[in-house]
Amino acid sequence: MSDGDDNGSIPESFYTNFGLKLRVVWTISSLIAVSTSHYLLQPIISEHKTLDSLVLIDVERQGELCMNKGQVEELSVDRGCIGSD
Repeated sequence: MSDGDDNGSIPESFYTNFGLKLRVVWTISSLIAVSTSHYLLQPIISEHKTLDSLVLIDVERQGELCMNKGQVEELSVDRGCIGSD
């Protein structure tokens, strides 16, 4: 084995790298935002039965949500999971 072989272990820099931490925080924030959007969209989509597709863009144009007919229908059906009116 060469001196550079780390036997499959993860280098310490992997845990202390600021760039990695920033990517993890960004990923978690993105997942929270998507989850919130999903929760808030469910009642709106359920009220608009004729909706075939949906495209939402945030104010800063950093995120875009596109849903086709099948995804809109699935979200409408999922409404039963969060409670009924």
